[in-house]
Amino acid sequence: MFILTVISLKISYMKKKIHLPIHQIVITCLYCEKQYQSASTSSQNISCSSCSSCNPFYTGTSAGVRVVGAVEKFRQRVEKFRQRESRAKTKRLN
Repeated sequence: MFILTVISLKISYMKKKIHLPIHQIVITCLYCEKQYQSASTSSQNISCSSCSSCNPFYTGTSAGVRVVGAVEKFRQRVEKFRQRESRAKTKRLN
């Protein structure tokens, strides 16, 4: 047998002037360019690198990443440096 007791029927309201204002913002996925509406205390729109519709973890598919990784960028810089050095050596020899 359950006995329900009502302690108080008083409705508590939020205190005035202590809460941050809520703004409607747009969150944009940089990969698939999909936009989502949301609410935030920040008034600025937000950009994210991937969303649930394009992230391979959520979709179960492997998608090619458009952004070149840090390792590839490093290898490209090293290759450019080596090309400059080889050009400089040929100029010195001639």
